[in-house]
Amino acid sequence: MGNEILGIPLSNIGLRESLRKINEFSESNGLNTVAYISAGKLVLASDNREQRKWGSNLDLILYEDKEVLRAVGITAPARIREVEENKFLKEMLRNLVRGQREIFLLAQTWEEMEQLEEGLRKIQSSLCIVGKAVVEDYLQRKESLINDINFQAPQIILSKLPYPEGIRMMYEYGNYLNASLWLGLPEKVNEEEKGGWLDKINKIMYKKLLNRMINHSKDTEKQ
Repeated sequence: MGNEILGIPLSNIGLRESLRKINEFSESNGLNTVAYISAGKLVLASDNREQRKWGSNLDLILYEDKEVLRAVGITAPARIREVEENKFLKEMLRNLVRGQREIFLLAQTWEEMEQLEEGLRKIQSSLCIVGKAVVEDYLQRKESLINDINFQAPQIILSKLPYPEGIRMMYEYGNYLNASLWLGLPEKVNEEEKGGWLDKINKIMYKKLLNRMINHSKDTEKQ
């Protein structure tokens, strides 16, 4: 079960159910798309029809911060801790290693790719990465990127792309890729990645905006 928050459908399933779904997706024939959403992303999408369309097309949405959890009415300390400690990603990567899944990495630039792979390997050093690509090398060449990914024949695509570019690409490219799962990663892959003061200010601002917009939406529904 779940709720629609500001026009975006969000589920309230926990860690184990999310991992079960990922396992199902990994063994399916068609591509399944999964992405994280934060308070900031939710606020931005609420006022953009295209972003809501892309988000609604995802097969599973994961929570990137506790503010989104609270937005769907989840206040249990254990669930909040799961999100803050990034437990889903750690468990999922462990399962990918156990299942010997072949992974393709996708980032915006080569510098970000280096940071992405380093962050993932700090969590699971034995990941089977069969290919990599960066979007800046394929500007205006959508077909070439799709062909290069399919040539490597990965089972899993892990991407770290700026919002909303990541979910847009999932929406536009998904039907042409032969992988089973495409997971858009959170902004911080591991706990060692620290945000600067601007990140902290933005997080506080988006938290306040999200609460204000949800309260306004509830008041409107009552009228």
